Order: sequence, then structure tokens, then C-alpha cells
Amino acid sequence: MKLVKANWPRKLIQFIVLIIIIIFSLKLFTRNFNPETYCPLGGLQAISTYFVQGNLACDITTVQVALGLLLGLAILLFGKLFCSYLCPLGYISELLVKFRKSSQIKEIVIRQNSIIDKILRSIKYILLFLIFYFSISYSELFCKLFDPYYAAATGFKGEINGWMALIAIYLLLIGGVFIKMFWCKYICPLGAISNIFKYFITAIIITVLYFLLHLIGWTLPWEWLLIIFCITGYLNEIFHNRPKIFPLFKITRDTTKCTGCGDCMKKCPYNIPVHLTRTVKNVDCTLCGDCISECKSAALSINKKKNIKWIIPIITILFFATGILIGNKWEIPVINYTWGNRDTIKTKILEIDGLRSVSCYYAAINFSKKIRKIKGTYGIKAYTRNKRVIITYNPDETAPEIIRKSLYRPVKLKIFKPDKSVRRIKVLTLHTANMEDPLDVSYLGLQFRTIKRKYYALSSEYSNPLTLKLYIDINEPIDLDFIKNIVETPELSIPLRGGRIRKIKMGFKFLYLENKIDTISKRSMLELMFRPYKKIFKKDLDQKDLETYEIIYPNIEKPILRRYLPYLANYLSQNKWIWGIETTLNNDCSSVIRIYYSRTHFNKQAIQNMLTHEKWRIKINDSTFKEIHAALPFHFKEKHK
Repeated sequence: MKLVKANWPRKLIQFIVLIIIIIFSLKLFTRNFNPETYCPLGGLQAISTYFVQGNLACDITTVQVALGLLLGLAILLFGKLFCSYLCPLGYISELLVKFRKSSQIKEIVIRQNSIIDKILRSIKYILLFLIFYFSISYSELFCKLFDPYYAAATGFKGEINGWMALIAIYLLLIGGVFIKMFWCKYICPLGAISNIFKYFITAIIITVLYFLLHLIGWTLPWEWLLIIFCITGYLNEIFHNRPKIFPLFKITRDTTKCTGCGDCMKKCPYNIPVHLTRTVKNVDCTLCGDCISECKSAALSINKKKNIKWIIPIITILFFATGILIGNKWEIPVINYTWGNRDTIKTKILEIDGLRSVSCYYAAINFSKKIRKIKGTYGIKAYTRNKRVIITYNPDETAPEIIRKSLYRPVKLKIFKPDKSVRRIKVLTLHTANMEDPLDVSYLGLQFRTIKRKYYALSSEYSNPLTLKLYIDINEPIDLDFIKNIVETPELSIPLRGGRIRKIKMGFKFLYLENKIDTISKRSMLELMFRPYKKIFKKDLDQKDLETYEIIYPNIEKPILRRYLPYLANYLSQNKWIWGIETTLNNDCSSVIRIYYSRTHFNKQAIQNMLTHEKWRIKINDSTFKEIHAALPFHFKEKHK
């Protein structure tokens, strides 16, 4: 009897959800857990962004979109089931109420419909507007900056704004201790959305009017529609907090059995006076069923049917499972762009799978810019889950092979630097499949780095199938089986900080090795792999006064270091006697930074002094300068006069 009274199905589901979140947050079973994957608020933001901007927010999942859509349907039919059964923040809020009672902390009671209550209820609608405004405007999930759930689940390592997240956590914890269900009632933007869905008729009327105005030529910005939704939702909540039609399921009271004891109100998370009404239509009701379990006279039920309360938890689980199932089977393109006059031409589509670099919205945007530059293309859809794009093109203007070749960026990757004794290097030419993205070649290069053989470099050039050049020591035997095993390694393990391992599925296919074997010099190979950078500040260099200073800087051609070279060039250009900078290989095949300067007015020691400054003064525009921390570290043992 005690278990039934405690509404155990809801408590059990809440507890299981919290445990699952903790397990995945601690990465006990998986290291790729995204805390936002199962948050319907992110899905609703993504849907809104898609309708307004034609794209999905970055890093969104179709599971979120499906859960967002099902959330709206569930609210209409059954009420706020997500809030009462699945939301971890709601469960924590309830635990904080128990903590306050057990600690005998005095509760701050805010009477419903009081001025303070009405003012506080506006907060969640203000947050709702800000979240959707910035999410739609920038195609990013703005709520991730301060969401207490996301901050805690990622250990403050995600896309978090520290002070905003801390304020949100303090509001959740401290507010929840002193004020019953403070977060859910006053702060939660998902609660605001749920309330707007409860006033479904109002929302439909607003939406229809908005589109009718659009049809007659009076186009209002989408921001106005968002403002109107938030304002009407808030006004309905404070002045008419009893939706008449939705949700379809409501708590009902049998007046012939009710004793008026008020235990149901005390048990209700929101202190709704259930014992004073025939049908609970209060906007705060989450259909949790705690009042039904608490009623000793069995006067309460859902829609006057006794057994529905046991069906509600099952429905909640089914809705959530359906959202995950649909999300995993169905995918919305992260971008869906068209251009040009497609009505006057006959178009075809080209589908390309396995594009690892199309990993999120911004990557898809950059990819679409490449597509636009190809003559004869007229549209692109990009799907980030399986890294797939669908390109629309005119067969009279271009062809699939031309598009593929235009998109491919050849890769040059140094695996190991040859010893000084090495003079000549063998070049093997092999062909592979399932390597559509240049990033695949980089991953294969990382795989070769895990072996202890004299394999020095790897490069690619577009062909069908793909052509790879493998540079190995002149004395290294050609082991065909070994090369094939490396190419077809199913998974690459990349060590990360803290001892973590990132696993990447490879899935490449080795096809064949060409019989012809070439040889090149070590320097030729290193020059081929080297990515030079050059910036000359003075157009006409005085050759008589020109002097160069070379600084050996290992691996300066690597992207992680090379990206700072423009800052270094900007900083050095502020001195009128420094005339330019470049990176190259010296006679010993070492990577060097070469600086051009005036021998009359400057010297090597002065350059060293500039390079060892803690701060660099760089030019932003013609009249603006900015100081930054030295982007590249320089240490000199030898001093010059």
C-alpha cells in the first residue's frame, strides 16, 4: 500500500533517468555522449531555425527534433509528461523540496496570482524569447551557454558560458531550497513552451493570422511572431491560468467521495488546490499523479477513469522511445540551399557519402560555398549524421566526375622525418576506395604513424579510384599485405588529454598497388610536404641593404603553429626596418623562419628582442592597434651583437 501511495512508477522513471544521465556523463560506457541529444528544447529550437533560416543549428541531432515534435503532441494530449517524468531538473527540484523539509529550512511561500508570482512568471518567457532569438539568428543552441543540465553533464567542458551557467545552477539549487519548484515554475523556458502549447487554440490563431498577413503582402519579421507567442503565453498564464480544451487528459475529482482534507494540495508539487475543483485545469499541472496516489478516499482520477494513471507512465516511455526510434531512422538536412533559375533547366542529383569534414552546420556552409563555385550546380542538401551531401546539377553544364574533382583537396602529410643519412626515397603508388574526404587521408597518415617502419610521408591526388603516394625508405621492403592491413584497419585510436581515447571508424578499402616504383631525393620529398608561408611588407627591396635572419623552428608548417604566422607577420611589419617574413627549408632540410630586414638600420639582436616580448602589438586597421600575448614562443641561446 505504501508503494502505491508513493506513486512509485513516476519515482522509478525519474530515478532511472537521473542514473542514466550520471552514468553517461561519467563516460562509464561511452565516450561520445552528447548531453543535448535527448533534450526536446534543443529540438524545438532546431525546428524553429529550420523554418526561418532553412538550416539546422550546429551539432543538432534528429533525435532532438523528433523529441521536440513529440513533446508538443504529448502536451496537447496528455499534459507536461516530460516535466513530471523525464526532466532531470524537475526531479532535482522535487528532491530539493524534500531536502528543505528534512533540514527544517523555512519555506518562502509565494502565493499564486500575487504580484510577485506574476512578475516572476515573466522570467521564463523572457528567457524563452532570448533563447529562440539567438538560436535562430546564429544557428546555435543558445541554451547550452547556461543550461544547468548541460553544464553539469559535461563538467563545464562544453559550450558553456561560465558565469551564466553558475547563475543558472545557483537559481536551480538555492531557489529550489527556499521556494517550492522555483526553477520549474519561474525560470524554465521549456515550461513556458509547454504552457504555450496548452493554449493551443491561441497559438494556432496567431500562426494563421501571421501567414495570412504574409499572403496579402504584409510581411512581419519572425521576431514579431516570437514576441507575440511569448507575450500571449505569459498573459494567458497570469490572467487565464486554466486552459479549457488542451490537454485532453486532466485530473478529475469525485465530489461524492472527496472529504476535503487537502492532502492532495499538500502533495502536489505546485500546491494546486485540487480539493476545491471538479477538474484540474491549472496551467501548472504536469499530470504527475501524486495527488491521486495521496488521496485516501479514492476521489481523484484522470478523466474519471481509475486505470488511466497506470497508463500515463507507459505512454511517457513509449513517446520517448518513439522519438529516439524516429530520430535514428530519419534525418533532416542541416542545410538545404538552392540557387539559380532551376525551373528552366533539367537537373539531376549527385549523392556523395562519407564526407567527414561535413560534420556540423558551419562545416556544411563552407562546403556549400565550394559547391556554388562549380559551374552547373544549383543546390545542396547536407546531412551531418552520416556525412552525406546531395548536389543538384545541370548535366548539360557539368558532370559528376567534374564536381567530385572540383571538391577534392589534395593532401600532403609528413609521417616521420628521415634521418640525415637518408638520400633517396621510394615512392609507391596505390589506389583506394571509400576515401571521399581529404580528412580520410589524414586519418590514414595517423594510422601509419603508429607503426615503427620507415614510412616517411603520404600524399593524395584526385582520381577514381583515389590515388595515394606512399614515400618509404629506399631500403624498406615493399610489404603489400602490411600496407593493405594498415589501409583497411577498421578503427583508429587517437590519444587525448587525461588518458582518454577517441576512436574513429575508418572503413577504407585497398584496391591495388601499381607495379611502377619511383624514387626522389629526400629534399624533394620534404619540399613537397612543406607548406611555405611568405609575406613581404616592402614591395621594392633594396638588395644592397637586404639581410636575412634564419631561425630554426621545427614543425612550423604544421597547421597548429602555421595559423599564428599572420599574427607574427603583422607584429613584425610594425617595424619599418623589417621588410618581410617567410618559412622555408634550409640547407640541412630543417624548417626555418626567415626574416628580411635592413642591415643598415637593424640587426639580429634587435629581432631577437622583438620576438621575445611577452606582448605583440598588431594592426587591426589603418587607425586601430591591439596588444595580444605572443602567439609563438621564441627562445634564443645565442645572442648577437
